[in-house]
Amino acid sequence: MTESLINDKIYNNIEYKKIFAVVRTDCAEKAVNISKALIAGGIKVIELTMGFDGIFEAITEITKIPDVTVAAGSVLTAYQAEYAMRAGAKIIVSPVTEMRLIKLCKSNKMTIITGASTPNEAYNAWKLGVNIIKIFPVKALGGPTYIKDILTPMPFLHLMPTGGVNLNNFTEYLEAGACAVGIGHAFYKGKSMEEITENAKLASQKLIQYLGS
Repeated sequence: MTESLINDKIYNNIEYKKIFAVVRTDCAEKAVNISKALIAGGIKVIELTMGFDGIFEAITEITKIPDVTVAAGSVLTAYQAEYAMRAGAKIIVSPVTEMRLIKLCKSNKMTIITGASTPNEAYNAWKLGVNIIKIFPVKALGGPTYIKDILTPMPFLHLMPTGGVNLNNFTEYLEAGACAVGIGHAFYKGKSMEEITENAKLASQKLIQYLGS
C-alpha cells in the first residue's frame, strides 16, 4: 500500500469542489484579476502557474481571500516549490513525477499533484504516494473514455483530467470517474472579467445540477 502524500482536508476540498481552475497567463496582474473573477463566480480552488515575474506575490494575494485554496502550478524545481509554500500555496502541481518534489512535499506535509499521460505513469505516481494524478492532455488522449479506460483496471486512482476540458463537457469526465477536473482557457481566454465571472457561475450551476441528478 502506498503512503499518501496528500493532506486529507485539502484532498476532500478538491473532491468536494470538483472544479480546479487553472490560471495560466503572462503577468501577475492578469493572474490576480482572472483569479478574483473566477472566485466571484463561485470557483474556490485556483491554480496559478509558474512562468511570470511576481508569481509568488500573486499567490500570496489570492491566498488572503477566505475559503479559497491556492495551488502553484507547472512547478519543476524544489526552489519553485519552496517559494510557493512560503507564499501560501497549499498544493504543488507538477507536470512530471519528480522525486525531489515528492520528497520535499512529503517532508512538509504538502499536497502534491503530478502529471501523467499513460496508465503506467499514473500507476507509478500512485505507488510513490501521489494520490491525485493530472491526466494531460486528456482531449488528445481520448477524452472521458480514456479516463474510464484507465480506471476500469485501477479504480483506486484519483484522476484529474486537464487539457481540453471545458464548460460543456466537464461533467462527462466526472461521470467517467474523475475525482475533479482542471479547466483553464475555457474560463477566461478572450473574455472580460465580467464574462469570466459569468462562466464561473455557469460552471458552478452545472456542477450543482449534475451532483443533484
